[in-house]
Amino acid sequence: MTHLVRAWAMANLIHAVASPLPLDGDPVFAVLEVGTGVLAMAVWRWPGSVRWILAMAIAQPLALLLGPPIWGSHAAVLGILNLALVGVVVLRRGDPQALSRWVEAGRYLLLVVYLFSVFHKLNTAFLDPETSCATALVSEILPHGVASWFGWSWLTLLLETAIPVLVLFRRVRGFGIALGLTFHFLLSCIATFHFADFSSVMFALLLMASPQEAMEAWRSMWKGSREAKWDAVVFGSAAVAMLGRLLAWPSDWRSVVALILWSGYALPWVIAAFRMRKVVVASWQVRWHPVWLVTVLVAVLNGASPYFEIKTAYSFNMYSNLRTAQGRTNHLLLSGTWPLVRYQFDVAEVLESNRASLLAYPGSEYARPYLQRASYLRDHPETQIRFRRGGRLWDRPSRVELAEYSGWQERLHMYRAIDLRDEQRCLRGWMEAH
Repeated sequence: MTHLVRAWAMANLIHAVASPLPLDGDPVFAVLEVGTGVLAMAVWRWPGSVRWILAMAIAQPLALLLGPPIWGSHAAVLGILNLALVGVVVLRRGDPQALSRWVEAGRYLLLVVYLFSVFHKLNTAFLDPETSCATALVSEILPHGVASWFGWSWLTLLLETAIPVLVLFRRVRGFGIALGLTFHFLLSCIATFHFADFSSVMFALLLMASPQEAMEAWRSMWKGSREAKWDAVVFGSAAVAMLGRLLAWPSDWRSVVALILWSGYALPWVIAAFRMRKVVVASWQVRWHPVWLVTVLVAVLNGASPYFEIKTAYSFNMYSNLRTAQGRTNHLLLSGTWPLVRYQFDVAEVLESNRASLLAYPGSEYARPYLQRASYLRDHPETQIRFRRGGRLWDRPSRVELAEYSGWQERLHMYRAIDLRDEQRCLRGWMEAH
């Protein structure tokens, strides 16, 4: 269990040190975000301490809820499983099998994340090499002629389908784990896409799905002085990465440090996984437990939310080219969405602004739901702006109008930018205004 707890601590640590969000805006968020990283380092050092584990599992979801409304899918997975960790520790206090129940929740959460990751990509834009995020990703490392090959999208779908299918069957589970660890490690090496945080979460979930026999064999490879040296390198890199976050180093610098930290931790696991890939193990024991049932239910609702237009962010749909807005979708298997709220029917397209963070919008043919635009203007009262909304040109709204939107709406109804063109382009981030 030690290595699984450390893997989860590393996922929380990478999330804390690699985040592009500044710490100088909200002191409460700063304390919780830095606290998550420091507590993750403590859990790495003392993985048997329930107090450190519980403190880390509480700090990260609190940082999400009280911080800026900008969540990635990896942060949602972290939050869901951290809350599950709190649940098993509290509900099964004193039970030596409590963490085993939490690991079971992680296994099924892994399958849910892969399920929606593949399902969301079954759309016309992802399968079109002109717009596909798979093409955009490969173009970062290969020449354009090679990167534009139509097969990259299908290869991505094949890999993301094969990994969970292999993990499900005990005789080939070792191959599935090795393939998954390698796939996510290679993704994390593409620094411009900042995949290290998501990869670290998927690493932890894959290790939770790993055979216990393989875990023991892997552990034996790192005993003695080799393990001590590995710990020293990882812990030292973590300290430097946390210092960079505190001192507000440029985001690119911190990404490099986080990638070094992540690579130092992950690469030995990839090597070990391939050495132990042929281990055949017993089947998973399905033991019904409220914590993992709730975990899976929350994850399923989260993944399905874009199709009801509740939100389009942190729904395991990163880099999927999925469009689910205004009752329409580009999904191959669905004819439309079923909107439960209508925030995406009221959008604002920025035409001019005096803020550097908004200059990415004019001429981009991207719009944001007015809910988010109003929230941004409320938080930045000095902003001068001109935007198009409902066919009319608007300047800055009144304070009364801005006050209609609350913080809980921003977090529950988070939307990524809406592409105004016919086909959904690859949206690499949230764009500058969150």
